[in-house]
Amino acid sequence: MTDGDRPPDDRTMETVGVYPSITEASIVRGRLDQAGIRSWMQEELTAGQLFQVGTALGGVKLQVADSDLQRARELIANEPSKETTGAAWTCPRCGSDVDAGFEICWSCQAMRVDQPD
Repeated sequence: MTDGDRPPDDRTMETVGVYPSITEASIVRGRLDQAGIRSWMQEELTAGQLFQVGTALGGVKLQVADSDLQRARELIANEPSKETTGAAWTCPRCGSDVDAGFEICWSCQAMRVDQPD
């Protein structure tokens, strides 16, 4: 993080969301940036280095200035939902059980193949 990326004052920052990965936090951060809302990620290094347990450590926190909090919440609330659909699945290549919401097998990196019920 460069000095230009540092929040102006930690006391004026509010967490607008907590995300399981740097990727998801970065997507939301990009949307906020497009709307002219500066944001900062907290715990991104820990979550990135320990990605397999990142959510257990609290995830990546996305913070905005206190003065932008309401507008940021509205922007995030108006985004299309990304709720997990479907259920856990079994990898067709290696047989590993994979949690719902993941499209790639954690064990062999095979892509999910939707199978008829």
